[in-house]
Amino acid sequence: LIRPADSDSLNSQVGPFLKRLRSQPLSAREHAQRSAMAVPLLGFLAQKRRGVVFDVRPAEAALFDAVNRPGLADDALFALAAIPTGSTQGRLAELVLQGSLKQDLRVTAAAHLAFHIRRHGLLLKRPHLNDLRTTYAEAKTPAIKSALAAVLSALDPDVGLVGRRLGEYGVPRPR
Repeated sequence: LIRPADSDSLNSQVGPFLKRLRSQPLSAREHAQRSAMAVPLLGFLAQKRRGVVFDVRPAEAALFDAVNRPGLADDALFALAAIPTGSTQGRLAELVLQGSLKQDLRVTAAAHLAFHIRRHGLLLKRPHLNDLRTTYAEAKTPAIKSALAAVLSALDPDVGLVGRRLGEYGVPRPR
């Protein structure tokens, strides 16, 4: 192989070879094993400059589905957060807003969403923004409220708004 400059160059070198390969369909167990290996690899490939050569955007939908599979959620969220698209931000927001998900998964999704917004800019549509603000206002559990506060802080609110939000939390007096 000649070191590829981008994904098209890699595909032109490897593509013809891969098209000649024939194999039996994977069993459910084999498919699960390959998924468990692929999800962390996709996160690794999407990071830094590797994303120029290895475009993982076509795997976005599969990564979103992997979030709901035991043992793959954390790696899938990590990989999703590296994909610089508005649809990825929307998917991360959907996970944060989905009240039926486990709390720790929602908190992790919120951290990745805040990171994504800071790294790639705000790409969310207005309905998601409104839903995030409403969910923050209505959140009962401190972990979810805090996670949503981190997302909202990535939206660059003004200093006064940040001060009022911080003032909502009672600070215990020293003993």
